[in-house]
Amino acid sequence: MHVYRDIDELARDCAGPLVAVGTFDGVHLGHRKVIFSLKRRAAKRSAPTLLITFDPHPKSVVHGSAEPFVLTTVLEKAQLVQAAGVDFMLAIRFDRDFAETKPGEFIDRFLVKKLRIREMVVGYDHHFGFHRSGDISLLRDEGRRLGFDVRTVEPALLDGLPISSTRIRRMLREGQVPLANEMLGRRYSLSGDVVEGARRGAAVGFRTANVLLSEPKKLLPRDGVYAVKATMGKKSYDAVMNIGLNPTFSGGKRSLEVHIIDFALDIYGERISVQFYERIRDEKRFPDKNELASQIGKDIERSRKMLAKERK
Repeated sequence: MHVYRDIDELARDCAGPLVAVGTFDGVHLGHRKVIFSLKRRAAKRSAPTLLITFDPHPKSVVHGSAEPFVLTTVLEKAQLVQAAGVDFMLAIRFDRDFAETKPGEFIDRFLVKKLRIREMVVGYDHHFGFHRSGDISLLRDEGRRLGFDVRTVEPALLDGLPISSTRIRRMLREGQVPLANEMLGRRYSLSGDVVEGARRGAAVGFRTANVLLSEPKKLLPRDGVYAVKATMGKKSYDAVMNIGLNPTFSGGKRSLEVHIIDFALDIYGERISVQFYERIRDEKRFPDKNELASQIGKDIERSRKMLAKERK
């Protein structure tokens, strides 16, 4: 699946698609329900499927959000959308000018005149356009006028409540990783490069890989210690990850440190992906390096047990 940035280029390769439009941050189970409906409808009409999303996240432009909050980078989103079986993906550049696009203009100019869409599949609460003023009622009116169908999809639920990106973000900020994973339908993950750190892990007998995130807006789970899997290339390893300020060393700056269990190779400069399984404990200050080393040893054993339980 090719990710298009230019709608004119896409229009040359994709004629008369069925379309889903939205931010799709996380590509969670609610989003996948929309994608499944899109694919099913497209199969009946022998038409290609197209997912239209936005980059950067509209929230960062409209609200100027400074704190990290993104669940999926554009690359991660594309990989998940491709795995779900969508034919094409368009990532529209979302800037101040685009944010002022009126709903009717977006439908007429982009969806109809350029892409000649045949049908649009949206979630139950879909809003779009300037100040999110476009809704499903407007879509249906415009569909009747311009010649495309509109289908809505009911939400995916967990504990009786709709699954949403906002709800997943809240769970991660609270450290409730298993609940976030259940709503995502996969393990929450982050990726980055292994960079030179302060070598504090080695100083207490446990080498750690310092991870520099590839996307600074990527949401981090609540500070603390986690049971994780670390993946490099095609190999995956049991690991422990610490997110926080290294209070024992008065670090002061948040860092992401991964200790790969039973692993001693030099991996500076390598690309690493970390999948979160479960939270082990809060980050805390220890009186000395020996007590910290003792606790890390306990964290490693807990991580082993948690990950072994997941494999059963």
